[in-house]
Amino acid sequence: MNDILSAQIRQYYKAIFYWHKENGDVTIERIIKANQTWGRNNDNVNEYKSALEEMPHPEKATLYEMYFVAEKVRSGILEWNYTEKNHEDISLGDIANKIIELYKEAKNVKDAKESENTIFIVIDHDIQNDNEYFRKADVVYKNILLNNEKNIGGRVAVADTNLEFERLSGKESYKFRRPEYLNFEELPQGSIYDLVLNGHITVHEVNAKK
Repeated sequence: MNDILSAQIRQYYKAIFYWHKENGDVTIERIIKANQTWGRNNDNVNEYKSALEEMPHPEKATLYEMYFVAEKVRSGILEWNYTEKNHEDISLGDIANKIIELYKEAKNVKDAKESENTIFIVIDHDIQNDNEYFRKADVVYKNILLNNEKNIGGRVAVADTNLEFERLSGKESYKFRRPEYLNFEELPQGSIYDLVLNGHITVHEVNAKK
């Protein structure tokens, strides 16, 4: 992710982290009083205590962990202090929203840089027709799909689906997308009967031939 965006997220996160570490006991008292007023149990007190204990230190927290804490401030157990302000007179809710905004911006930058390498396996400009495409597709997908001896049907389905994507794109060059980006999922080994029985696949129709 962008280093500048990462540094900004970490700086905002520090405000949330240290506020809760300094004011956690006060918050617990507020939650207990609210529970007594409304006749509720103290399960949310335990949840808040766990959130405090699990809150990673600003110097060690990953970007996703900081984003996850910010989500708790915006709409989770840490929302109790959404309107509380830090020493710079900024509400924790506004700080959390800023973290979430910056995280999504940084993630978009990262995804944009990696999308070509992640989504596509190879790019080939020399394919002249469908027959040549399928010959190359067999080689490409054989190298990334496991259990090749038992996965021929899977490779064919992936190749067919990828070709439809290519036709819809209207481009002359052919790209081979990874199966997961074609909405394919690798299932556990087993017979078709086992897959149906375990709920991994659904069979809508069976045609019996003599």
